[in-house]
Amino acid sequence: MTELPREALAPALSSQVRLCASAEDPSQALPRSLRWLRQVWEAGEDHVPLLLVHDLGHLLLHGQAFRFASGAQLASWPESLRALRLAYEDRVLGAWSMDPGVTRLHVTLAGLSGSARDAAIAHALVLGLAAVLRDVDDLPRGNPAHLRGADGLLVALTQDEPDEDWDVWARALLARIVERLQRHPRLFSEQDLWEVEHLDQLPNDSARLSLRQLHAMADQIGDLPTGSVMWVRRSSRLVVVEDEDAGSYPTGGFDAVATRGSFENLVRSEISYVGVGSEELQGLDLFDVRFIEGELLYYTRDQSPALDAVRTLQVVIHRPAELRVKHRALAAQTLVVVTALLRVLHHDLLRSFGTAGVHTRVIWWTESTQDQAVAEEERRLLAHSVSAEVAHRRLELADTRDLEEISARGRVVLSPQAPASKVEGLWCRVDEPVWRCQGAHVPEWTVDASSPDALRALATSILLDFVG
Repeated sequence: MTELPREALAPALSSQVRLCASAEDPSQALPRSLRWLRQVWEAGEDHVPLLLVHDLGHLLLHGQAFRFASGAQLASWPESLRALRLAYEDRVLGAWSMDPGVTRLHVTLAGLSGSARDAAIAHALVLGLAAVLRDVDDLPRGNPAHLRGADGLLVALTQDEPDEDWDVWARALLARIVERLQRHPRLFSEQDLWEVEHLDQLPNDSARLSLRQLHAMADQIGDLPTGSVMWVRRSSRLVVVEDEDAGSYPTGGFDAVATRGSFENLVRSEISYVGVGSEELQGLDLFDVRFIEGELLYYTRDQSPALDAVRTLQVVIHRPAELRVKHRALAAQTLVVVTALLRVLHHDLLRSFGTAGVHTRVIWWTESTQDQAVAEEERRLLAHSVSAEVAHRRLELADTRDLEEISARGRVVLSPQAPASKVEGLWCRVDEPVWRCQGAHVPEWTVDASSPDALRALATSILLDFVG
C-alpha cells in the first residue's frame, strides 16, 4: 500500500466520489461521509477508501430507502464503465442491502442521533470493512491529519473537473474492490452487531477488545449439542432435586389419564376391548383400532414439585488477579477463557431447562485488594455482555472473601491453586494451559484449555455433574 500525499488527496477522493453508487446529492452527503472517513482513518484503518465509506455508510443510515445511482444516472454512464459500476451496485451493495445484519444495524442506528449516530456508523465501517480489505493489493493509505487540515477539501470534491489519469486510477481501484467484496456478501458477525448496539456502554477500545475476545472464545467452545440437551433433560428427571422438603411431596403415584404413555401405565379397563369387534372392522378388534388411532388411555404419574425447582449453578473464580496471565498456548488470557466457559455454561442451562428453571451465580473469590480491583473490573465488563440475564435475575454477579459462605451444592471452583482440603462440588486448577479438574465423586482428569473441543467437553461434564 502507498500513502496518498496531501496534494493527491483531493483528486484521489474526487475520482472516487464520481464512482459512488449512492444517488445522494454530494453536496449534502459528503460532509457526513468525510466525518466518517476521518473517524475510520483515525482508528488506524487508513486503507479504507472514501468510496466504500460513503456508500456503505449511507446504506446503513437509510436502509431500504437507500437509492442507487443507476436509477437516475445509468444513461449518462460511459459504455466502458457501465459494466463495472453495475457489478459494484449489484454484487456488492445489492448483496449488502439484503444482509439481515445490515438491516439490524440500520434499526439500531435509527434510535441514535447526532454525533452518537456518526460514531456508531464509523465504528461499524471499521468492523465491516477494515479486515476484509486489508489484503487487497495497492489500496492507497490516507492520512487523517490531511482531512483535519484541508479546509477547501469539500469544495474540491464537489466542483473539481474530472482528471482522466485519476479517473483511470479510481476505476482500477473499484475493480479490485468488486473482485474482493463480491465474495463477502455478509460483512458483520454477531459479535460486530452486538458491539455496535452496545457502543455507548463500551466507550473505550480496551473494553471492546476484551468483550470481543470473550464472545469469540465462547463461540469457539460452542453450544451443547441438541442430542446432549435432550439427554440432560431426561437425566435430570431420574434423580429428585435435593431439597429439604422433597420428602413431603407425593411421588410415584398417578394423578390423571392421557392418550399417550407407556404400556405399563395402561388403564386396566382398556383390556376389555381386546377381542371385541365386528364385521365392519375386517378382523380387527377394538383394542387394535384404539391403539392405532391413539385413543387408548394411560395413567400419568404424579411427579414431585422438587423436580421443577430452580437449579442454581455457582461458578467461583478464585484469585482473579492471578488469572490475568496469557499463556502462549491459549488464544486469550486465562481469565478470558474462564469467563467464556461460565458464559457457555449459563447458556447450556438455559437451553436445557428454560429461562424459568435455572439461576447462575458468578462469584469472584478474592483474597487481596488487587483481586478485588480485578473482580470489580470484570463484573462491570461481564455485566454488559449478560445485561439481559442480570436484569431478569437469571444470572447474579457477586463476590466473597470466604469460600465457606458458598454452599457446596452446584459449586464449580476455577482456581490457580489446588484445593486446600477435600473437594466439595467440582474444582478445576487453571494456572496452566492444561487444567486439572477433580470432583467429590470422580477421579482427577485433565483438560487441554487450548482446545475448544476439550473446553466444550469440560462444560458438558460440569453440566452432567450439576444435574446429578
